[in-house]
Amino acid sequence: MPEQYDVIVVGLGAMGSAAIYHLTKRGQRAVGIDAFEEGHDKGSSHGHHRLIRRSHANPQFQPLIDRAFELWYALEGAGEKIMNLIGEVAMSSTAIPTSAGWSGGEVLDEQHLRERFRGFRLHPGMVATYEREAGYLRPEVGVAAHLRLAERNGAVIRRPEEVTDWKVEGNGVRVTTTAGSYAADRLVVTVGPWAVEQLRVLGLPLQVVRIVNVYFRPERPDLWTAECGAPTFTLSVPEGEYYGMPSIAGQGLKIGRAMISASTPPHAPSGARSVMTRSATCAGFSTPTCPEPAE
Repeated sequence: MPEQYDVIVVGLGAMGSAAIYHLTKRGQRAVGIDAFEEGHDKGSSHGHHRLIRRSHANPQFQPLIDRAFELWYALEGAGEKIMNLIGEVAMSSTAIPTSAGWSGGEVLDEQHLRERFRGFRLHPGMVATYEREAGYLRPEVGVAAHLRLAERNGAVIRRPEEVTDWKVEGNGVRVTTTAGSYAADRLVVTVGPWAVEQLRVLGLPLQVVRIVNVYFRPERPDLWTAECGAPTFTLSVPEGEYYGMPSIAGQGLKIGRAMISASTPPHAPSGARSVMTRSATCAGFSTPTCPEPAE
């Protein structure tokens, strides 16, 4: 006989760990299943930081953002420091944002930008803004905190355990794994890039896109470390949309490109070398003291 629960959560990254915590907080009997050990680097919830900010160009997102801040603050109340609101500089070759979703912030010309954050530079025709209530989250710490509290609420965590099949059975669902089977009234699937495989039967138009980040070794660490006051940043230029986060504990300056590329299987090689040149272009364009990719 399969183990019986109210809810089965498959995938315990940022989304799944939060889901199982809030389900058990509401009194649901839940089991969480993940194919990998906690802290793995096979999904999208590992590493030192992820961007977070109050503003958004689309005002429809604002209630979600406000709720996210509220919930992260509440999670920190359990004793973990997860949000680090160190501010964010946004540099753009276009006009200053004027949409209803942009919550304001300071407009910085070249002189004021260099006075505040000496590592940046603006090219002719560019503008910059500074948003105070922005920074980064510590994703692995957030995942671990959610799972710890979920287990305290009675959640059962099964890992490493790969889901091999799931199907509707009566008024509920049965999930089969490499270690056994589970039955529940509801199924929550938060498997990131494996959603294409796990949800194939639903015929959803899902596409997996890999975003590769590159770490740079700053020539001037005093300008590019969070410990020395460096902010997160974004860069919008004709060459593309980029984002960056300062070095934390010697990890290097992180730069990524927000882009939609070809579909990528989750098991495929990272392709980091192919994006290193584009990220280096961003580094040289706006952050001239960070030209060298870290090994």
